[in-house]
Amino acid sequence: MEAGAAEIEDALVPAFIVEELDDGRFTVFVPSVPTPFAGAVYILSRERVHLVDIPFTQAIQSISRWGSGSKDLVAAMEGALSLEEVYARRLEMVRPSRDALAWLGERYVEEMVEGARETVRVLHEIGKPVYVVSGGFLQSVTVLAQAVGIDSSRVRAVEIHLDDTGAYAGFDSSSPLVRSDGKAEVCRALAQSHGAVAIVGDGITDLAARAGGAYVVGFGGVARRQAMAERADYFVADPPLTHVLKAVLSPAEFEEARFAAAQREREQDLKGD
Repeated sequence: MEAGAAEIEDALVPAFIVEELDDGRFTVFVPSVPTPFAGAVYILSRERVHLVDIPFTQAIQSISRWGSGSKDLVAAMEGALSLEEVYARRLEMVRPSRDALAWLGERYVEEMVEGARETVRVLHEIGKPVYVVSGGFLQSVTVLAQAVGIDSSRVRAVEIHLDDTGAYAGFDSSSPLVRSDGKAEVCRALAQSHGAVAIVGDGITDLAARAGGAYVVGFGGVARRQAMAERADYFVADPPLTHVLKAVLSPAEFEEARFAAAQREREQDLKGD
């Protein structure tokens, strides 16, 4: 689920977007306070639902603290806060421990988008290097990366510093990924090593990677953001993630990938026999 805000009567309330309906409306879950796992479900028109660039865990933390931190949610929705400001504030509020980072990594794996492992496998089979570039927490994002077959050395995320007891002790504020233009910087460096670079994502920071020379493939299979749908070089509306392969591969590479997948299936069939 994506964090957001919903217009209910005359109020703006924290909410989680469950899904988008065929007619463009959204199913949203409005949690109760201070227990965010109870609440009410609404079907609302698009104009009454506002996605925000704040992680699910921060929104949960705000609700469990009787709304403390909601100002950041509203500011992010209205564009009043930069990513840098939001990042520092949310970490000071959440202060993730080693156990919390491990828990979050497990949630990432559980909620993995359909086709993620297959997409990475296909790209690896035809010799394409695959990286994870995220403004998320390095320790948690690495769990997801390894689950889909990406080596930890190819994860670019923000490291959380921990003390000897596993408690939060700060974060890598020098990481470019705490800035709104950070993915552009990372993609620029990767392009120097690998040549052409494509980035697949659904957020504003993914669009910003174009400034670093990246070909931007928007993916609406987790959260559909209008800005990405309109401005990406190529947009994939629905899962599975394998749909992005046509965007990031040349026709010849795509055929090579199809051949490799067919060959793998034949080998599996023979083992089954």
